[in-house]
Amino acid sequence: QGWVGALRRARVLAGMKDVKLSPTYLYSQINGNQDNGAIISDGIAALTKNGTCTFDLVKQDKIYQRQMPSGAKAEAQRFKLDDAYRCDSWEETCSALLTGRFIVVFGIQVGNTWGRFDSHGVSGHDRGPGNHCIAADGLRKLPDGRWGLASFNSWGDDWGRGGFCRVSYE
Repeated sequence: QGWVGALRRARVLAGMKDVKLSPTYLYSQINGNQDNGAIISDGIAALTKNGTCTFDLVKQDKIYQRQMPSGAKAEAQRFKLDDAYRCDSWEETCSALLTGRFIVVFGIQVGNTWGRFDSHGVSGHDRGPGNHCIAADGLRKLPDGRWGLASFNSWGDDWGRGGFCRVSYE
């Protein structure tokens, strides 16, 4: 969801029409033919080489390559990443966002406190390896001095603050 959401947003920021894209077509390329998650960074190679198709062609219920309809591979060539860069630290992530030219995609641990927001809209922090892929398209200095990534999610507009939350360094 994170990669495809970022690709959609990047297309809109580049002046293209928003097209609802299929996150599960991408997932089928990087999940090893099992529904046990995927390595988030594998999304870079898959979106650069193969792309993703429209959601109308591959909805949420199709997660394996064997389920992909004819024409999906050809259509996916229309919706690819041209380029991607890796951020290896919080500082690099903030720097990329401050340019206003990049969207960052990253893994985060979603646990019991993730959905609890502080007064600045910062999500709760759960320790552990990233088990969910999200993206951020902005950065803001919060009134308490922390920096918060402006993150969007795949859970809809009724989650967080209109579908968005802030993610802090923690």
